[in-house]
Amino acid sequence: MGTVKKKDVPPETGLLDAKFDKNSNDDPTVYSTPTDATGSWKKPGPVAGPYQTRLSDGSTLTYYWYRFADQPALLNAGLSYGERQVKWTQ
Repeated sequence: MGTVKKKDVPPETGLLDAKFDKNSNDDPTVYSTPTDATGSWKKPGPVAGPYQTRLSDGSTLTYYWYRFADQPALLNAGLSYGERQVKWTQ
C-alpha cells in the first residue's frame, strides 16, 4: 500500500477536511462468538484453532479458521449446500 498525496485527493470526497479522532471510549465492548451448540458458529464448526494474537491496544484476539464454504456468514446467506460448494475458476 502506498501513500496518497494531498494533491491527488479529489476535493468532492471531503477527506482533506475529515477528522479521524481516536476512540476515547474507556469501556470497550467485548464481542464473543455465540455459544449455541447448534448455531452456524459451531455446526459444522472451525477446522483449526483457537489461535490468539495480541493487538496493539493490549487486548487479545482469539480466532479460528473455517473452511471457506462453512464460514458462518455463508451459512447464514441463504445459499444451499450445493451453492456453497461451487468451485470458482477464473
